[in-house]
Amino acid sequence: MVAFNWKDCLDNIALGGLQDCAFFQNEIGTFFPDGEIKTIVNTEKMNNYNQYKKLCASTLH
Repeated sequence: MVAFNWKDCLDNIALGGLQDCAFFQNEIGTFFPDGEIKTIVNTEKMNNYNQYKKLCASTLH
């Protein structure tokens, strides 16, 4: 778990629609169609992305 940081939050929200682009897949990793992680290229970036994705999803519902 990382401490909440607005810059990191906004950066990871911006990545939200880029999971299928080459940059995301080469720098962070890939996902199965159901959203489960398939491969991890950078563990720290993947953990941050997933943490903020879950945080935002729970905040919006």
